[in-house]
Amino acid sequence: MLNTAILDIQYKARRAFFILLCLLVVALFSIISFSSGNAQQRSEKDLVTTFQNKDKTPTIPEEILKGIRLYNNHQYNQSAAQFGRLTNQVYGKEGTSPFCLYQGYSMLSNLYAGNTEQAEAAYETLERCNINLLPSQQQSRLFFLKACYQESVGEFSEAIENYFYAEYLNKKDTSLMMEVQLNLAQLFIKSEDLDRAKECIRKADHFRYYDFDERIKGQHILTKSLWLFKISDYKRSHGNLTKLFSEPDVEKYSDITKAEGYLLLGKLNTVIKNFQEASENISLARTMFHSDRDQSEAILELAYIYQQELRFDESLPLIDQVVTTARKHRNRYLLYRALKMQSDAYRELSRYQDVIRNSEEIESLVADMGLTGVGNSYAQLIQSKDKILKDATQQIRQNENLITEGQDRFNKFIKYGSAILILLMLILIGLLFGQLQVKRVANKQLVERNNVIRDQNDELRKMNAILDDAKRQAEAGLMAKSNFLAVTSHEIRTPMNGIMGMATLLLDSNLSEEQKKYVETIERSSENLLVILNDILDFSKIEAGKMSLESKLIDLKQLIDEVMTIFSKQAKEKNIRLTHEVGLANINYFKGDILRIRQVLINLVSNAVKFTQDGEIKIKVDLEELIRTPGLNEQNARIRFSVIDDGIGISEEKQRKIFDAFEQEDTSTSRKYGGIGLGLSISKKLVELMGGEIGLTSAKGEGTTFFFTLNVKLPQAGDTAEEPVNGQKKAKTYSEDDTNLASRYPMNILVAEDNPFNKILVEKLLDKFGYAEFHHAENGIQVLDIMSNNDIDLILMDIQMPEKDGLTTTREIIEKYGNDRPPIVALTADANESSKEIYLSAGMDDFLSKPFKPEDLYDLLSRYGAKITAEKEIV
Repeated sequence: MLNTAILDIQYKARRAFFILLCLLVVALFSIISFSSGNAQQRSEKDLVTTFQNKDKTPTIPEEILKGIRLYNNHQYNQSAAQFGRLTNQVYGKEGTSPFCLYQGYSMLSNLYAGNTEQAEAAYETLERCNINLLPSQQQSRLFFLKACYQESVGEFSEAIENYFYAEYLNKKDTSLMMEVQLNLAQLFIKSEDLDRAKECIRKADHFRYYDFDERIKGQHILTKSLWLFKISDYKRSHGNLTKLFSEPDVEKYSDITKAEGYLLLGKLNTVIKNFQEASENISLARTMFHSDRDQSEAILELAYIYQQELRFDESLPLIDQVVTTARKHRNRYLLYRALKMQSDAYRELSRYQDVIRNSEEIESLVADMGLTGVGNSYAQLIQSKDKILKDATQQIRQNENLITEGQDRFNKFIKYGSAILILLMLILIGLLFGQLQVKRVANKQLVERNNVIRDQNDELRKMNAILDDAKRQAEAGLMAKSNFLAVTSHEIRTPMNGIMGMATLLLDSNLSEEQKKYVETIERSSENLLVILNDILDFSKIEAGKMSLESKLIDLKQLIDEVMTIFSKQAKEKNIRLTHEVGLANINYFKGDILRIRQVLINLVSNAVKFTQDGEIKIKVDLEELIRTPGLNEQNARIRFSVIDDGIGISEEKQRKIFDAFEQEDTSTSRKYGGIGLGLSISKKLVELMGGEIGLTSAKGEGTTFFFTLNVKLPQAGDTAEEPVNGQKKAKTYSEDDTNLASRYPMNILVAEDNPFNKILVEKLLDKFGYAEFHHAENGIQVLDIMSNNDIDLILMDIQMPEKDGLTTTREIIEKYGNDRPPIVALTADANESSKEIYLSAGMDDFLSKPFKPEDLYDLLSRYGAKITAEKEIV
């Protein structure tokens, strides 16, 4: 009875809270609706109100308003023609509000329509007008129009100053404020100042509740999608961009807006290397643009796709076409981008004289545009805004009109509405306080019952502990049996996953010292076998010419520290002194393939540790040659890595073929020291693939020095735009006793796995991380059936399954659920890079190769758990 009464009181309190919350929302919506009004009418009303004389009589002729409407709808050729027909007509004295407005929109219409001379003439006329004599709202709009023109022709320093004036002189024109923030964000994106762009977008988001016309809404969507693209958040960028093409709003946006959307969609597909769809998007955008100026943007993106496909000869004619158009329209920024892409093509085609010629013009363009100083210019304007606002205020006082009667009514409405809201909030606080008192009384009565329940729970915990011990012992026996059965499988990696995973779980259980040594032996043997399998896989990929390389910034000190850490324990066990020496003066970073360089170093150090007993091994790095390249952001250098040991040495006869596959110093070493002789052969092929050389010096019984040289790129001093790929990372949060992952990131997980041993392994690992309950399917048909009846957050999808495989199932999920599908992670024993690309191209979001370690699955669940939890909180 008491519980029923408490629940009834809580239900009534929640219902009252919900009703009051609805009233608050309705009141706030009324205020916002009153202030915003109809979008199209408000935009035009704001424009007319902004350009009024002291008698409050609109002075803008209908002919000019018609041209402005055409401009706002991106019909630049029609608006330019409309203003051209009005050229010989006079609308007020030169320097008055209508005259300045006419010249500003005529300037932009002709510029975007490709009429460069007419645009420059209108700009010069507007420059002669002293717009500082106009009221502040009129100044704000005209400063904005001038800034748009200056940004389009690449005068970024002047544009940022006029955007600043437009922002701080604007008082009540919300549509103009929205456009200013969006244009500022685009300008900062061009100058790579993404933090300031984010701030402008955040300001623009404050106005998203106002009912603007579709032109401004489209600009908002495009700008935010472009910023997300620039910060590499491609998934959110794509999701935001689809708003332009989703029914039923797709018909509201103009062709130019949708063309810009398709252009950005093409860039997104280019990044994920979906070049076919990217070309289709960009070609569609090109047909929708009306001027050769806008079409040049699409042409430039097509050229970029060709470069990504290494079709540099085909990209050059397109870039030359863009360069010609940019020079014709005096579009410095477009010319700057085209010349940079042209230089990249020349560099790949070894046309270095053309690269040097372009670099001089690029430097000149950067200086003329003030591209690198946009952020600093804006910061200086912000710092001096107090003085600017003081001067502007004095001017405004001389020209500002009296507050209108409508503003008085609005202020009264705000005053009375605020009073009502405060009253409602006081009532709400009172109800919440009463509910709190009721809960306190109920909690006091429940304390006694909780004490009884707590005693009973203690007894249950003791019984559960005994049952858990028995369960773990039974599961340990079952897992050992499953390992033997998995060995008979025709695959290799699938049983390896079971062996290594079960060994890890056994080490976590209660074992005797002798049992623990046995399991550790199994684990080390499995790891050794996996090394051999990986060597064979790498060897076959190199022989087939399918090994791909990347070039990322590398922290040299961190690279050496990582290799030292890997072998520190093994060296200590063999009484080996492991040291290093870096002889590169002031060179801490270089560009290369971190995975392959680390693999070669690990192979050489592993070889030295294997054949050295009670000696010293030194890792040494020297600079052989530094090649300076004036005018470029990078310079080349030749770096020499050496691994010096006091081991058994190599005879002169064997040195000539030690790098051949399956070769060792002598046949007896394979038994004494282990290995199949692939490590040095793979190292040689990797170094040669990276354009370097590898060799050795050795004497029998006196030790060996293996060395390799690489030609690498060094960033200029002070260049911090790129973070090292092996920079300091946060310490792993995984521990063997960690069972709090599910509480931090609750997820409904579906595991698609037909192998019973791998199913047990995944089940135990998920249970270890706190995910005691999850869905399991043995084929694709069961996966689709479970998804139709449950809300799944994450799918671990095996590739080879009976009846319906993982790839087919993934495609059907994407076709059925689209963007609402959960993330899909490929869980397979196929670790080939080409297969990985197939899985990702099929729509899978990630890849986990068997055999995997518990920390690999833990890291994967942590990453996706954080994303899924954040998305749920947003919703």
